[in-house]
Amino acid sequence: MDRPFIVKVITAALAILIGFLLQTCLCSTILRLYSIPNILLFVTVMYGLRYDRYAGLAVGAVCGLLTDIFSGTMLIGFYMLIYALLGIACGLLHRFLNEQEFALPVIMTVICDLVYGLYVYVFMFMLRGDFRFGLYLNRVIFPEALFTAIAAFILFWVMRAQFNAVSRYEKRRARKFG
Repeated sequence: MDRPFIVKVITAALAILIGFLLQTCLCSTILRLYSIPNILLFVTVMYGLRYDRYAGLAVGAVCGLLTDIFSGTMLIGFYMLIYALLGIACGLLHRFLNEQEFALPVIMTVICDLVYGLYVYVFMFMLRGDFRFGLYLNRVIFPEALFTAIAAFILFWVMRAQFNAVSRYEKRRARKFG
């Protein structure tokens, strides 16, 4: 394996770990609301948009697995599936992302969060006979999408700085070793 690939894997692991800690520890204690921002989904969207569908798949699968393990449900793979699919979907759009563009990652994060909320509603509530979609939409899906958009607005600049640092490292290494 070449060194730039290992650097990308290490930075992705750090982004996932920091996003997981922010989502589970900091946001859940500071924001005592119905829903908290889905920072792991934002990390998945950013990696899918920045690199390609394979990076979106890998980061999404790891983020989903972490969510599965620590969510308290007995279903391993439930969240992993939706995170991986959303990572692939965002990875298919990576050619449309300009590195300085701000709107596409935030918009895609909101769209993915709405799809994620719908997925959870359909498979966790509706199939069990709970058909109060309006209540779930107003109390869970929309607030989570709003908080995730605010978090994406703030964390976009951090993720862009991380991506730029990795890009500078790759360029410096390519110039040095030709």
